Amino acid sequence: MIQRTPTRIEAHLVEDRRSWQQQLSGSITCPEELLARLGLSPERWLRGAQAGHKLFPVSSGAVPGANAQGRPR
Repeated sequence: MIQRTPTRIEAHLVEDRRSWQQQLSGSITCPEELLARLGLSPERWLRGAQAGHKLFPVSSGAVPGANAQGRPR
């Protein structure tokens, strides 16, 4: 009979050592950029994306060290 040998499985997770402010600085802050990144048609989705942005705005001003596009300076 073949004996079972336990196999050791290790997960190698990449740890992100950036602060939450640094992580948030890369956020998409305008509806047009979001649609472009998702490959969605602005003709069909822009009005809804703009309405959602008004309800839940993401401002680069809330992120220290970010420019108007939400990118780190």
